[in-house]
Amino acid sequence: MHNIKKLISKRDAITLLEIINDCFSCANTLDAHNIINKTNTLLDFNNALFGQAILNIDGSINIYDIMNFSYPEEWLNIYRGSYFHNIDPIVLENYSNYKLQYWADTYKKYRVDKKFIHMAEEFNLTNGYSCGARNHSKSEGSLLSLAGDILKHPRNDYILNSLSSHLHVAFSNVFRKQYKNATFVNHISVREKEVLNWVKFGKSTWEISKILNISERTVKYHMGNIMGKLDAVSRSHAVAIAISNGVIDFA
Repeated sequence: MHNIKKLISKRDAITLLEIINDCFSCANTLDAHNIINKTNTLLDFNNALFGQAILNIDGSINIYDIMNFSYPEEWLNIYRGSYFHNIDPIVLENYSNYKLQYWADTYKKYRVDKKFIHMAEEFNLTNGYSCGARNHSKSEGSLLSLAGDILKHPRNDYILNSLSSHLHVAFSNVFRKQYKNATFVNHISVREKEVLNWVKFGKSTWEISKILNISERTVKYHMGNIMGKLDAVSRSHAVAIAISNGVIDFA
């Protein structure tokens, strides 16, 4: 276990909090680009891309779309035309476990297709980090890839792990707004909003039960309903969705 104070500076911590705050209000691709640009001040990468997938019941990809920040369009055309997503180790690894991955480590686990890796080398896209997230109902999954000379380091791991779920909800919301497919935030009750508000302030299940004078089991029941209604991957993710859609206030 690393000491957070030794991993990131005070300035890094402030920037990290600013990015998370920006994720709450991310409404369009311009906002998304600004978030990636600010992330680039923390992490040394050259190219960034966000992929959003609608998943089948077995977890396989049904529909896939991307938000390209700085990947070469020529590479993306080759990638699509060659159906590289079916053999790309980074994609395969992400949509099997959604954990943070350093590309060099992932490549060691797979028998990498020679054509794929040769083409990736031509575009200098063989080194980087990726992180992903999946919603509560397991109907959506995402992948953020950052390519460049970024080094594997506990600091970089900490930053990406801290941002992953927030970037997922922010960029997924942009996709939803673009395609007018906002199917979340359905009928959040008054009590559920009360629970969310206390979760927003960092209160534990036990603390919320005492504040609202209900059992811990009831708090967990409400949180389960909230996670399902918002398609959230974590408590903080649920809060982020609720705030960005006006279900609860930021303050």
